Amino acid sequence: MSSFGYQVLGFGSGGAGTPPGIIANGGALTFDGDYAVNLFASSGTFTVVKLADDGVDDVEYVVVGGGGNGTNAASAGGGGAGGYRANGAYNMAVAVQSYSVTVGSGTSSNAADGGTSTFNSISSTGGGGTGRPGGSGGGYASGNAGGYSPPEGNSGGSGNYGPYNGAAGGGGAGASGANGGGYAAGPGGAGTANDITGSSYTYSQGGTGESSNPGWGPIGPSTQTSYGYASPSSRGGVPTSAGGVVVVRYKSLSL
Repeated sequence: MSSFGYQVLGFGSGGAGTPPGIIANGGALTFDGDYAVNLFASSGTFTVVKLADDGVDDVEYVVVGGGGNGTNAASAGGGGAGGYRANGAYNMAVAVQSYSVTVGSGTSSNAADGGTSTFNSISSTGGGGTGRPGGSGGGYASGNAGGYSPPEGNSGGSGNYGPYNGAAGGGGAGASGANGGGYAAGPGGAGTANDITGSSYTYSQGGTGESSNPGWGPIGPSTQTSYGYASPSSRGGVPTSAGGVVVVRYKSLSL
């Protein structure tokens, strides 16, 4: 996957040398064969300069909310992953105009929710902090806060709450969080893999709960860096969840 841009190639908005497909700017622009990929790790603007010469105006997208945060307490549920929405096909029509892109942030505040991400008509809810609903719910809370179909995420685990039990994991895009068992903490729900950028990447994984036994769970603060990942709970310090992402892909260099 190459990472040159239209300006480097000398492409403008028309004329000789202009690609026959869609031309757009914004975020980090890379190429995967004949397909262009605009990745937004922070908020910005997706600007369509021209549509394809054959009239095709459809793009593929992934929109991921910021991850929810765990907390620095024993027997606390993990954070819920940021909401994950993807069309998996080129079926979102765009026009020659600018589209605002909002990328939800992660957080380092105890049990706080992640931020919501938006692109065009699509929103993905931030993950829920410990015990809070969200795109995916934190431990003991529900997911799919936006009420979407298919759902943007899953619920956190339930049960085994208390001072002498391992806590439930937060939900992920691919699965619900697990319940704790005995002193052991429940793992967070699995994320979902997508290769929209040209390489497979897993988005929106739930955070692990904290054990009531210091030797049976996370023992220090954790900073998540993968898009939409929730943080585990950890008595060793306040964790930090990861921010979300918006990715847009379309045919550009050929028809």
